[in-house]
Amino acid sequence: MCSNLFILMFWSVAILLAWVLNHQSVLAFQDRYEPDDNVEQATVIFVDDEIPRQHTLHSPKDEDWFKFYSWKDMIYQIKAHFVGTDIDPVIELYESDSMNLLERADIGLEGDEEFFSWRPQSSGFYYVKVSDIAEQSGECRKNIQYELALRVYTASSCLVYEVVQGFVTDAISGKPIPNALISNHCCQKVAHTNERGYYTLKSSNFGLCSLTFKAEGYQFLTCQMPFFRSSPAQSLISKNIQLFPDEQNLPTLLPSQFVFRNGDTLRASQEVYRYGDHLKVEFDLHELPSYICAFYSVGMAYPDGRFFMITRLNEFQAFNPSFLPHWQGTGKVVIDKQIADDMPRGDYQLYLLRMPQRIENPLSNLDQGELNVKAFRIE
Repeated sequence: MCSNLFILMFWSVAILLAWVLNHQSVLAFQDRYEPDDNVEQATVIFVDDEIPRQHTLHSPKDEDWFKFYSWKDMIYQIKAHFVGTDIDPVIELYESDSMNLLERADIGLEGDEEFFSWRPQSSGFYYVKVSDIAEQSGECRKNIQYELALRVYTASSCLVYEVVQGFVTDAISGKPIPNALISNHCCQKVAHTNERGYYTLKSSNFGLCSLTFKAEGYQFLTCQMPFFRSSPAQSLISKNIQLFPDEQNLPTLLPSQFVFRNGDTLRASQEVYRYGDHLKVEFDLHELPSYICAFYSVGMAYPDGRFFMITRLNEFQAFNPSFLPHWQGTGKVVIDKQIADDMPRGDYQLYLLRMPQRIENPLSNLDQGELNVKAFRIE
């Protein structure tokens, strides 16, 4: 009897383990902050906390609640970033006493970050709720993570600014698109087009910034733009965008729409370094024509044959030929670190690739963008 029971238990565990291994790619796991599904269970968060804290929306009905203290008349920035591609997060801010809804951020789509800036009218505790509104089956939920950041927002990054201006039009009819939304991912500002499809939007001069263009009934478009300050006076940058209707298949780009070379590259602070020196690499960018919508990718080859993509300041990830990540950081600086023994002596190559937004398989279509390489050496 005991032998039969042992065999039954063994095969039950084996079958369960096999099922888990076979389905692990679609299982959605709770994060370590659960339960946090209501105000009584809210996780306390702190302003300018530098420790990354990843959360998950493990089911379509999951809600994550947070609690924080804020001071009157200070400007705060609340952002859900590093968002998984299978969730479309919404951020809601509530008063602690009346639970009145104060702010709501729902600009992006699946995988997009959400943010807003807010100035409290009184000091005290406030609540934030993050939920998911993605229209999809629960079985498809794999990339369900995000991080929530709370910052004191001084707006210093946008005090010195350039102004982006332009027109948003229908790519088929050429007619203006009124009330289109344009959002700046660098300093969290938004604008809308008027009845003529015209918009203006302030932006910081932080190197590369992403602008997203959205309108009801149209496919959204995100472009990376170089911002640079050439004079003390405020300057204007033109960016005219065409959006395609939701059901419209995107046409093949003509060469005149993407072949443009202006010498965009990366610049190291020195040509030769030694251990203990400080390595600093910055973008050296130039203005793009108003009709070009592009993405930038940054890579570095080591003398020992290793190759890394750089997605944010000092963030390296091993090169994967099946996926080319875009630069996701803000600012002009790509690398800022002391040279130590984790960097072998020899010649290094810095790669900057700019590709049109709608080019698939960019590594197979390098002639349709611009790739420039610079070098430095460690002795």
